[in-house]
Formats: sequence, C-alpha cells, structure tokens
Amino acid sequence: MPAKSYPVPALEKGLDLIEALAVSAGPLTLTDLAAAVGRGNSEIFRMVSCLEARGYLQREAGGAYRLTLKLHALAQRLEPVAELVRAAAPEMKRLSEETGESCHLGLLDGTELVVIHRNESPRPIRLAVEVGGRFPAIHTVSGRLLLSVLDEAERMRLLGEDPDWRALGAHRRRQMENVIRRVARTRVSTALSETVGGVADTAVGCGFEGTPLFASLAISVLSPARGKIDPLRLVQPLRKCAARIQERLGGTLRPRQTR
Repeated sequence: MPAKSYPVPALEKGLDLIEALAVSAGPLTLTDLAAAVGRGNSEIFRMVSCLEARGYLQREAGGAYRLTLKLHALAQRLEPVAELVRAAAPEMKRLSEETGESCHLGLLDGTELVVIHRNESPRPIRLAVEVGGRFPAIHTVSGRLLLSVLDEAERMRLLGEDPDWRALGAHRRRQMENVIRRVARTRVSTALSETVGGVADTAVGCGFEGTPLFASLAISVLSPARGKIDPLRLVQPLRKCAARIQERLGGTLRPRQTR
C-alpha cells in the first residue's frame, strides 16, 4: 500500500533546492536556484539562508551556492552506527547482568553527546538514559571522553563554537581543559553527574578511535542509601565489555595509537 501524502510545503521547498543543486553541473546563484525550482527569489531566500546556516549549502565568493558534504557525512554515519549498536547490544546486556547497573552508548555530534543505545539494569529500582537524548558534551563524562580523543586543535576549534563552553568563563574552561587532558591520558572518565543529583557516571571508549565506529560506553550509578558511590569499581567491567564489543566488530580496523 503506498504511503499517504501529507503536503509539507516548507520541507518540500527545501528538498527541491537540495535536489536542484545535487543535479547541477556547478554552483547556482539565488536567481538560478529560483528558476530551477520554479519559484521567486524572495520565496526561496529564507530557505536558502536556513540551509546555509545549517551547513547544507555553502556560498561561493561570487555569491553562487553549492552543496556541502554534510548530507554525505550523515549518510555515511548510518551504517556504522547500526553496526556498532548490533555489536554492542548483546554485550551491554551481559554487562548489566554482571554489574546490576544500566549502561548506555553515546556518540559525539558536534558539541553534543547523543545516546544511541541503552540496556537497563535487571534491578527493580534503576537509572536509565533515554535513547536519542542529547546533552552538552562538556557536562557529561561520556562527552568529555569523546572530546579527549580528538586532536587538541580540533577539540579547541569545536569547543570554540560551543555556547556552553563559552558560558563557563575563563577559569572554569581551564579547569575543564585539564580534566579532558587527564581523561586523554587515563582513557577513563568518571565524575558525579552534573545533570542528576546523587548519581555518579563512569565511561570508557568503545570501538576504534578516529572512525565512526567509536563511542563512549558508560554506566550511571545511583547513590546507595548507605555508604559512598565508588564509580571506579565499574572501570574493569566496562573495559572488558568494550573489548568484547570491539571483538564483535571484527578487529579489522586498528585503533589509533595512544598519545
């Protein structure tokens, strides 16, 4: 049965523009684009500006527009992400059974951490992070771990575009830089949660650095009624789980050497 059609004029306009540029032999001016999609300049101006601001279009020195590689980059991420989740899912289930804790897998998307998979604790009282949830990378242990494996120049360029980073102030930024460098050395990121009180997070790397098959594998632990949280006790189980996931990925890609 064919899918029902529900017209979405604004979306259709944007897709028309992208498709027109995709089949064009070269960059197109605003007037050329308007002619290609059968619309007026004023009608497409705001849509072109939006696509440019989101990184899908780039304006050349002469004023003409061309597609960037952002769509290609998005498409390239889909298969590796699915492969990573397929490899991780059974091992994360085993990790939750062994530790009694929920665990989750996250990727860096710009300056945000995105949760792509989770496995919940078998316990009746448990903490779980929503799949698809987005969090400022600098305010999560997983985000800081993923930032730590970037070249320092690339990391600082990325953070320079992050409003959450700029809002920290110079002193706090220096402290955070030291934290990220320490994580780069130890390959472990752990701290009390900056999002939820009474929670400690521990994360390690999972997969192959420098490829789309690299993520953070993390556990968030609720504070016990008695005693203290000891997030470091989870480092070894997390590392063993990450190693099993890497083995499931086939080991055909070599991880980047530790700096």
